[in-house]
Amino acid sequence: MWFKELWIRTKVVAATYTGTFIVVMFLNQLLFFGLCLNPICMVAAMPHVLAITVVIGTWLNFRNKSGEE
Repeated sequence: MWFKELWIRTKVVAATYTGTFIVVMFLNQLLFFGLCLNPICMVAAMPHVLAITVVIGTWLNFRNKSGEE
């Protein structure tokens, strides 16, 4: 049943990164782009938002030790 445990852990980590991405994207658009939700503005923000999300998401995973009982 290692596959089931892996799947559960993967869903938790994916949810963490997705939530982090949404929060970082919203704050980025609010602070730097004047809450521009135009697709051009969103695409322009994507590279650095992804980088910030990876750093924050990794830190959250290490802090919470996701997937460990």
